[in-house]
Amino acid sequence: MDTFAFIIHPIDPKRDVSRKFPLLGKYLSVKQINFFSTFFPPVYISEIHGLRSAATHKEISGWFVACPYTPARMLELPERTVYRKIIQTGRLAEGLGARLLGLGAFTSGIGDAGITISKHLSIPVTTGDSYTVAMAVEAVREAARVMEIPLGQATAAVVGATGATSHTALTVTYWDDGSKTGDKDVWTLRCNPAAGTLARPAVACRRLNAGGWRLVAPVPAGSICTQIYGGPQVARVVGYLQGRRVWARFTRQDGCQIARWNRLAPWLLPPGGVTK
Repeated sequence: MDTFAFIIHPIDPKRDVSRKFPLLGKYLSVKQINFFSTFFPPVYISEIHGLRSAATHKEISGWFVACPYTPARMLELPERTVYRKIIQTGRLAEGLGARLLGLGAFTSGIGDAGITISKHLSIPVTTGDSYTVAMAVEAVREAARVMEIPLGQATAAVVGATGATSHTALTVTYWDDGSKTGDKDVWTLRCNPAAGTLARPAVACRRLNAGGWRLVAPVPAGSICTQIYGGPQVARVVGYLQGRRVWARFTRQDGCQIARWNRLAPWLLPPGGVTK
């Protein structure tokens, strides 16, 4: 039997936690749920059965498993911490017998959209994006069949190529002192055409178009970094870059992180530096 698992997480903290843990949802505030979610283990939610593939007629079963982090907590915690919790949830799925893992909601947009997570698991990892592409291809095939158009002799056009699958739209949140989470600045950027509250958006769009994903990629695991302190500044970049979901956190805590920050300064992030 083919099996799968799908990772979900609380969206509305009070409502969603109450469904699985009624007492916690009743007595804990949203702020407390966000805080305590850091310490919760992955949660088994339910089993899915009674599915059958229309193509192969095989019976398919699966499980919903939950990463306990709320969206607010995912945005506050270091990227590697969030990775670890999602990987733990993936290992719970492996233990249940899943042969394929789907990342749902915010878990599919953290960091490099599942690439790092898949390297730490023994089963394939996918996101909703691949499902969307598969359904689009299937829709083209079905339309060709209904209209009696031989696909081998047809020419297809993609309408909306600058839409959600290829656009750049980012929100940058900046803390001059990362220890003071309430004191922050936020600006936005959209490309094609360049717009947003970021100063000189056209310059930022040109640089992002040239540098692509490497500009926001995390420091590779195992990197040897000089222990140089570059300042208390913290920034978070979320949204889409060339159609690819981005969730990236930037600090200036060591040489690797400073170099990563400087790739985006001063055209997307402020220069940063040690303050007195």
